Amino acid sequence: MDVGLELRQARERRGLSLQQLSNTTKISPRVLQAIEAADEDRLPAPVFTRSFVRTYAREVSLDPDDTMRRYFEQFTPPAAVVTVEPGAAPVIAASTPDEPRWSPADAIRGRFGTAAVLTVVALLAIFLGTRNHTRAKSAATQAAAPAVVSTTGAPSTPPAQAAPVATSGTAAAPPASLHLAIATTGPCWVQATVNGAPVLAKLLGAGDKREVDTTSDVRLRIGDPSAFTFSINGAPAAIRGPAGQPITVRITKDNFRQFLTR
Repeated sequence: MDVGLELRQARERRGLSLQQLSNTTKISPRVLQAIEAADEDRLPAPVFTRSFVRTYAREVSLDPDDTMRRYFEQFTPPAAVVTVEPGAAPVIAASTPDEPRWSPADAIRGRFGTAAVLTVVALLAIFLGTRNHTRAKSAATQAAAPAVVSTTGAPSTPPAQAAPVATSGTAAAPPASLHLAIATTGPCWVQATVNGAPVLAKLLGAGDKREVDTTSDVRLRIGDPSAFTFSINGAPAAIRGPAGQPITVRITKDNFRQFLTR
């Protein structure tokens, strides 16, 4: 009996469609049709076909190993009779089918189709090309980076950032106190906190002015840096930030010079 037909009849007795069987076994309907038709041209590589036939048989309550064995016996050619010489006994040469050589690409093609194989090859080529380009770019960047050479033989270290210096050109002692003269050119929320206590918290308008004095430090919360101007101990200063973006700064006797504009 045709084993492929036997499988199909067992499937139909169980009331299963090819699509339902495909959903259960994860074997594509195209391969299931090829198995039922015993179509060698459409079957995947033998190693996969064996597994698929076992799975199919198990799902329709047939013996998996026996069904697989009988299925492949269908493709075995009959034994050949070779006569050596007249009157001599015939020699039976048992011939066994040579399984076609297959590759991973053949297996993928049999399971998913030629289009899938071409897609995988294209994606692999893109990946390898991108990786090589990234490595080449990284190597070029490293080659272009300036090298720091130490003449003392000790490990070289990057140059340290220059520390800010006093605007007068010479180091000056911290002032005894800070006097901030605040003026706004437009609506701007200003909050000043000295020694943890708020001394100013108000929405100032264009032309408003306020003064803040401290012997330690002052914390400023500015609602709109673009509308805020001030001076520190009579020297013009500025707090830079995006227009309309609130910003908070802390001004001390040690760092106030970094806010000065000259």
